[in-house]
Amino acid sequence: MIEKIKLGMWDLFAYLLPGTVIVSSVIIHCLLTGVLKISSLSTVPSTLLGIFVLLIVVIIGLLFEPIANLGSKLSTLIKNRPSLCTFNTESFSLKSWRRSSIVPLEKKAKELALLKEDENLYQYCKSWLYLKGNPDEFVSFLGKFGFYRNMKFISIINAIACLCLYSKSSLIYSIPSLIILAWIYGYRSKVFEMHQSITVYNQFIHNKSETVEAEDEK
Repeated sequence: MIEKIKLGMWDLFAYLLPGTVIVSSVIIHCLLTGVLKISSLSTVPSTLLGIFVLLIVVIIGLLFEPIANLGSKLSTLIKNRPSLCTFNTESFSLKSWRRSSIVPLEKKAKELALLKEDENLYQYCKSWLYLKGNPDEFVSFLGKFGFYRNMKFISIINAIACLCLYSKSSLIYSIPSLIILAWIYGYRSKVFEMHQSITVYNQFIHNKSETVEAEDEK
């Protein structure tokens, strides 16, 4: 039952919600170019329309989250460092985060893992947790990583569509916004990928240590 819920979460974040965004984007482009008329949408069943609107509401919340997160970081930096000359990019550095948080965990996990020469440590730990039935904590991060990664490419595709379809329209000015959103979503996907890695290694170290201790007691 738990495994089915996990699969459902991945399907929701990585497939269903991005799919809804793609369909919404196609409908909006069709309406703006005159291929589709608003009156034709009245034929859509109300139940289907209600489900669609509900999904859009969920998506808007997810799409706003990284923007709010970035705004929060920027406001903190401005408050703590009023001079732009001393703007600290370290808060946005994924490399420093990896160096301080993930590398030590990788070393500890490697000591506990029975790896072959060509085997990937992260994939080994993840597979081990699935095999032992303990993937519950990192799957939500996996789903959000998939969502924002997909949204990055959807934003880029929408920017290209705007360039091709509205080159003589004021809507072409939406391209910079879409490119900025693509960068934000790309950054956010990497953040959740890092969260996922930290959780996988922490879970593996905790569960593997317990398993080794239990075997030693025998």
